Amino acid sequence: MHTLLALSDGPDAFTIGYLILSIVPLFALGIALAWRRKKFAKESRSPFSDAPLRPAGESLRLKIEDMSDELTMLLLSILLAGLCSTIAVQFYPLSVRVGMGAVTFLLVLAYQGCQGFRLWKLQKELRDHRLGFEGERVVGEILNQLVSDGYQVFHDLPFDGFNIDHVIVGPTGVYSVETKTRRKPADIKGTPKVFFDGQQLKFPWGTDRFGLEQAERNAATLSKWLSKATGEKTEVEPILTLPGWWVERTANGSVKVLNPKQIRQSFPRRSNPALTPDRLERIRHQLSEKCRMDV
Repeated sequence: MHTLLALSDGPDAFTIGYLILSIVPLFALGIALAWRRKKFAKESRSPFSDAPLRPAGESLRLKIEDMSDELTMLLLSILLAGLCSTIAVQFYPLSVRVGMGAVTFLLVLAYQGCQGFRLWKLQKELRDHRLGFEGERVVGEILNQLVSDGYQVFHDLPFDGFNIDHVIVGPTGVYSVETKTRRKPADIKGTPKVFFDGQQLKFPWGTDRFGLEQAERNAATLSKWLSKATGEKTEVEPILTLPGWWVERTANGSVKVLNPKQIRQSFPRRSNPALTPDRLERIRHQLSEKCRMDV
């Protein structure tokens, strides 16, 4: 009788073995992946001596990688919390198992709720970042066609805490391009339209100024940095581009708002270039050095 009570006061060998076999592979996999990542970083380096220029959307690509890793870890942590709590409850004495089991359940539920809320938000952020990445890649492909007109395009120019999506340099001047990719309502067929009155953007769902201030700040920052780097005052014109949206302007503003396919047509026709070949070369050199990837 005492033996039966003792056995009933804790988990049997089969239960312990089953639960351990359920959770150990997950821990082992996490440890193995972390070890393998450090091993690769220690044993090998990039073979490139000259770092390549950053492609369009590089910052967003890196963020998407980090967010995807975080999403996976959140899912694993939620699963492991449930498995660990199941194992822990088996070791509680029978006399307190119900009460302690309820407390454990509530604590784990609270943890899973917090992690689940973060997971819910992260899924939306990841979805938005992927859309932004696709938009920057689309704009990058269109802007790269300007090379045939004597322009050079730099993508994802890094600064402290932010980046400038695209920079165009050519005979007519220097332009910073901010890309904002907006989803269109499902009931709109074909290419949606946005109207710009010089002050704000009018979308089918309402008006806003999303991206306008950022485009102005980026141009001001780039102008200040280039002026210091080249030793000559360099003006930068801000452009806000909305891939997938056709832009109709009813007035001009401090920022040009354009569909990426309209950017080429927006450059002024000048018989005399705004920038001399020497100034162009200095500007291009500074941008090229700043826009190199870390390898």
